[in-house]
Parts: sequence; C-alpha cells; structure tokens
Amino acid sequence: MDGKVYALNASNGALIWSYNVGYRIAWSSPAVAYGKVYIGSNDRKVYALDAFDGDLVWSYTTGYWVDSSPAVAYGKVYIGSRDNKIYCLDASTGAFVWSYATGAVMWSSPAVADGKVYVGAGYGNGKIYSLDAFTGAVVWSYATDGIIYSSPGIADGKVYVGSRDNKIYAFGPPPMPTLTITTTTGGTTTPAPSRHSYVNGTIVSVTAVPSVHCSFDHWELDGANAGSVNPISVTMDKDHALHAIFLTPWQDWAHYHNYTEIVNTLLYLNTTYLSIVDVFSIGKSWQNKDIYCIKLTNESNMHPKPKLLFVGYHHARELISAELPLYFAVEAATNFGTNKTITHMLNYSEIYIIPALNVDAFDAVKQNEWQRKNVHPFDEDGDGLMDEDPPDDEDGDGYIEDLFYWDGYTYYFIRWEGIDDDGDGLYNEDWVGGVDLNRNYGYQWDAQCQSGSLYPWDEDYRGPAPFSEPETQAIRDLALSHNFKYAISFHSGAECVVYPWGYTTEDPPDKEKFEEIASEIAQLTSIWYSQSGDWYTTSGVWDDWMYGNRSTFAVTCEIYTN
Repeated sequence: MDGKVYALNASNGALIWSYNVGYRIAWSSPAVAYGKVYIGSNDRKVYALDAFDGDLVWSYTTGYWVDSSPAVAYGKVYIGSRDNKIYCLDASTGAFVWSYATGAVMWSSPAVADGKVYVGAGYGNGKIYSLDAFTGAVVWSYATDGIIYSSPGIADGKVYVGSRDNKIYAFGPPPMPTLTITTTTGGTTTPAPSRHSYVNGTIVSVTAVPSVHCSFDHWELDGANAGSVNPISVTMDKDHALHAIFLTPWQDWAHYHNYTEIVNTLLYLNTTYLSIVDVFSIGKSWQNKDIYCIKLTNESNMHPKPKLLFVGYHHARELISAELPLYFAVEAATNFGTNKTITHMLNYSEIYIIPALNVDAFDAVKQNEWQRKNVHPFDEDGDGLMDEDPPDDEDGDGYIEDLFYWDGYTYYFIRWEGIDDDGDGLYNEDWVGGVDLNRNYGYQWDAQCQSGSLYPWDEDYRGPAPFSEPETQAIRDLALSHNFKYAISFHSGAECVVYPWGYTTEDPPDKEKFEEIASEIAQLTSIWYSQSGDWYTTSGVWDDWMYGNRSTFAVTCEIYTN
C-alpha cells in the first residue's frame, strides 16, 4: 500500500528496482510480457514499466480506481476499472484501442483466449461477459445471482468463474453429439472406428471398408438394423452408435463351407496373421484345384518344435470332416496371444492343417449326397462313357435316397434312388468318379481286406495303383518332405478314434503309445477307441502309410453329431 512496484531477485529476494506510482496499489497484480510490467493503481492509471530497470514506459488514465489485474495478449493490455469499464490498450504505446461499459464496478480481472476477453462485473449487474478481443463487441453475457469479484479461469474450451451467489459457473460451447463407430472382425471404416464429436445437425458419411477376402454385410445404428447402403449417412441430432457388420470368409459355423469359402478363409488368415500363418498349395486335384495347407506356428520362437499334421475331407459325403480342422485353424490364428493353450501350442509346435483333401468333391456331393470317392472319371459299366449313370433325385424332393425293402424283421438295401440315364436297362451303374482316396495309399494297398475294392464301381475302389490320385500324391509328397511326429485324419459316420494297423488285426509295434494317444482323445471327447483292423480291415489307408512308411503316430478320428 506504499504505492510502489517492486522488482526483486527471484533467488535471494534482493531489491533490483522499485517504481513509485504516488498512490496505493490495492488489488491489482502485475502482468509481465514483451519486456514490460503492466499494473493498475488507485490513482486511476494503468502503468507499463520497463521490466529490467523499472523506468516508466507509458501510463493511461481511466475514470476511477484500477483494482483489476491486467491480461496481455495479441499485443494488447486488457484491464478493468471501477469506472465500470473494461479497457483495451496498445501494449507497446498505451494508446487506447477500445473500451466496453459494463455498467458495473470492475474488480474482476480479465482472461483472454481464442480471440475473446472474459471478465466478471461487480456491483451493478453481476454478469460474466465474453467480448471480442479485437473490437470489444459483446459476444455473449450471462447474469449470475450475485456480484463477481472472481477472475475467470479458462481450460478445455470452457470458462469457469465464481459469484457471490455461492456458485461456481462453467460456460462453453454446447455439448456436441458423439458418433461411436465399432466393427466386427473383417473390416474397418472411414472415419476410423472410434468416438467422434460433431456439431449438432452435421450429416456424417461413414464408409465400410472390408478386409481382403471379407465382405460388408450391414449397419446397425443404435442397435437397429440400418440396411446395407454403403456409405451410410448419419444426422448428428444426438449421440449415436454405429456398428459395421462384416462377414469373414467363414461367416459362421452353422453351415458347411464350400471350397471357395475354405480357400478364402485360409488366404484371409494368411494376410491377417503374418507372424504365425503360412498358407501354401501342396498340389492339384483332378480338376486342377489347389489343395491348400495352412502352417501355424510362432515363427519368432526358435525352440525346436515337433510337427503335427491334421487332414480333413478324404471322403466327399463327410463334409463335417472339413469343418473341424478349418474351425481349429481359425481359432488358433485368431486367438494366439490371448488363449493360453493355443499360444503354448503355437510357441512349441508346428501345426500343418489340410482342411480339405478331396477338393473337387464339394461340387459332386451337391448332385449326390452319398458320393464318397474323388472325381477321377471311370467307365464303370464298360460302355465307353464316363460317369454317365449316377444316382438321381428321382422324385424331385431335393434328396437322393437309398431304397430298402422291409420284410417285417430286417431292412434290405435295393438300390439308390435314380433313373436309367444311359438307357441300358440298369440303374446307377456308372457313378461320378472315382477312387476312394483313403484306400489309395501305398502301404498294404493290395492287401486282402474287408474294404479296399478292386472294382471301379464299388464305393471303396482303391484305384488302379498306389498313389494313382493327385490328391494322395500331394499328401505323400508333403509327408516325405516333413518329419511329422503326430497326425490326425478326420472322417465322419461314427464317433471313435482308431489307430494302425488297418490292414490287419495284428498289433502295431507301438501299440502302447497308440493306446495312450487314442484313449486320451476318447476320454476328452467321450467316444470309443480301438485298433482300426479290429473294427474292420482296410487296405491302403492313410494312417497305415503314415505310420508304416513315415513312423508317424497317425490316428483317425471319426466325428458325428457329438
């Protein structure tokens, strides 16, 4: 209150300079900018002093005491006076720029941000004002229920100020509605999935962008189906949640997947999970389709790893035998790093999966759901024509049925439903294909067994020679180039696990090891197990060749409704 402005050494408090304004300085606090000290005084003046030596640079006289503290921005000084005005002065010269008369005593000190001056008014109206920093025009004002001594604070686009009505006020732009965008696996959006804020009334266009081998299906807006128009327009009249539904190549597990869906699924995994997935073709089918294998392992873990092989879909009508290995491939790739068991498996083993071996048969089985063999064409009835008399949907009900006779005690098979396609008086004597791939392997291929026919018209025809089929050749070549320790082939029609030998009832040399493997699988899945030959003997089967030729512990899992 001695009317002086002091400059002290910040480290030790030593006096550097002082300037006597000649009258008390009651409440005004100095602001320092541009090498100057700005302060108000009860002699009605605003002062600018040289910050280094305390010399007067300029002063400006208002109409009454200046208790407000100055704010400096944009080369200007903003300060209130008890003459009921807020002033804007040139920071360099003190020249008057503008003033605004609030009609109330100005104790509050202004705050400046975003081109605006915010200040509270005291006795007279108790308003908080927002003024244009360059013109002094009123942007907005708000009347509180008390006078304002408090000085505004500004943060995050909001102005905070206290009033003698016992309240603290916050002012800012109106809340902006948000658009929360999310997606399923299989794609992204533009703008990206996140929470976005927009000015009320904005129309936002959102585009769904599917990943490779995936497709966009539909939108869900606020939980309701919003159709499949892409892009979609959303009017931001409130908060909205937009969910993009993509279809992965496998789409779901409620249907049997065809060849194209299986291939696209494998290729999607290959491009999406590069560090753990490698997809490659092991060979071609009769119809020149690729037979794909997916290798799953954590390549960054160099620990010595045993190799495992899973094979599905030897037989055309056993569609479910392709589903299980495909499902496992998807689960392993998508859950690596989150599922403890899968992560451990891929860290410490190399898993090779061939979801479908008999790749041509997906189309053949559409015509005849009982098709078992591959599509290798044979003239089974010797009339010079190939595959010209298969079973047919004779009654048009969508199914090819097996016809039986019931004598009151027993059902006797007559024939498959069909017509005499080639007009020779016989029914169904020249089916599509083919060779039973699981009788075509080169271990005990010509053994005399219950299953493994010499005749092309039988459904378990073993083929003209071991490995006569491109599909079995592909498996053979893969196995010869990899030392698989364990292998499983999936089939359907029963619920069991069987192990070599299939061609005989004699015990394999590693019977105890096979019993251990088969019993553990059976216990986990509540199915039965046995040596394959004890069920019925078969020649030229996959697991006999894998074990007899490659010393791989190979078993066959038959899966069905369970």
